[in-house]
Amino acid sequence: MDVSETSTAGAITGTGPLVSGIFANDPCVTQQGGTWMTQEAVVEAGNGGPALLLWQVSGWTQSPDEPLKAQPVIAGESDSTLGTACFTNLSSVHTPLLRRRALVSPLPPGESFVQVAAATGVCTDGNDSVTMTLLNLGAMSAPPQVRLSIWSTAVGTNGEYTSQPFDAAGGPLLISVSATAWSQTDDQPIGAVLYLDGEPIAYPKLFANQSGAHMGLVGSDVAVYNVSPGGHTLALMAESGTVCDIYDTWSLTVMEMQGASTVWQAFSNTPCREQSGGQVIASCTYEANCGVQVICVSLSGYSLSANQMLQAHVLVDGDPVGSLQIFANQASTHLLLCGGDIAPGKLPIGGHEIEVIADDGMVTDANDSISLTILELFD
Repeated sequence: MDVSETSTAGAITGTGPLVSGIFANDPCVTQQGGTWMTQEAVVEAGNGGPALLLWQVSGWTQSPDEPLKAQPVIAGESDSTLGTACFTNLSSVHTPLLRRRALVSPLPPGESFVQVAAATGVCTDGNDSVTMTLLNLGAMSAPPQVRLSIWSTAVGTNGEYTSQPFDAAGGPLLISVSATAWSQTDDQPIGAVLYLDGEPIAYPKLFANQSGAHMGLVGSDVAVYNVSPGGHTLALMAESGTVCDIYDTWSLTVMEMQGASTVWQAFSNTPCREQSGGQVIASCTYEANCGVQVICVSLSGYSLSANQMLQAHVLVDGDPVGSLQIFANQASTHLLLCGGDIAPGKLPIGGHEIEVIADDGMVTDANDSISLTILELFD
């Protein structure tokens, strides 16, 4: 089944003042680098204040062995802490840049124009897409507290990406991790392990069909409970057989829930169902309490044919609410899909079914994985 052809009549859509879906897998502008890679969008920030930006974009380069970099510009302000990057070894191959969760502090009150700027040499076309969702923390009476929001390149020695301290007050945590890596051999699973105070909590991973190519790993938004107040440490390390070097990137964000806001995790780098296209990749049931929902999904897949769009849709109670995609230039190559921070608005109180369904042509097997976490926010 191709969900993109399914009618969206009756779909759950729209966002309130707490969450803004700025771009929802919108096609990028065709450009050759150094200019805007998106159309201009508008976000309403109310009284302004701190916000968390969830976003990802894809792109490509005309030459091999080049960095891909992109930068949001909000209300005319460019802040490098909001940016993203990755390294691509292949020319003219669409590549997902590092998935980011970035603290914006503060947003000006009222409406702000939003665009994404491409660095020199970073190309996009209609096969690339951008997803950007804003959590307006300033609109909440008891907003989640961002305890850590940072990204950089890997240390690159002894398999280490980074080690980062943070403080917590003892509330439930949403810990988000994304990274890139590569393999020295063909057809090798690669991945990383995220440790909280020495205990593993997440396993970003991907199946690397091609050696020597930096690839985006399927990341995770991890729900962690019963964390003691005080200081803690996150450490991100490459798994055995996985290489990370100074050309690899990583992102870590820690958000501590306050008040009635909650985080619930359905899948954390869980193997996908084996399916040959048009079928369910993963499904779960979820209990909503009439708050504003944000569904965060990360997954991989592949195509049996070259030059094929890979796309998966997220459905709530049978209605499509958002999607992820990447253009597959190569056949039978596992790829991280771009996007997946979906803002369906409020769900009625009670139980709901959430499904992630592949469009025709997108294949998944046990070498693919999915992460799915739901935030519920209240004002």
